[in-house]
Amino acid sequence: MWIPILLAAVIDLSPEAAARATANHLPAIQVAVGNSKALIANGAAGVAIEGRKIAVTNGDAFHIGSCTKPFTATVIIA
Repeated sequence: MWIPILLAAVIDLSPEAAARATANHLPAIQVAVGNSKALIANGAAGVAIEGRKIAVTNGDAFHIGSCTKPFTATVIIA
């Protein structure tokens, strides 16, 4: 029996994130795109602490405040 194995690379959106952060005067930005099966693309750009040269990574946590309601509504509608 043949079982296909899909080893798709995650697309790096860091260059696009850096351009958007610069254009919108943001200190840092993270982006992730996925579906119900996998992470498709992700990226991070900017600095973790404003005024320092510590780069943001895809593993950094962001405090998103009270943004969970719109996210939840989007997930439920989709």
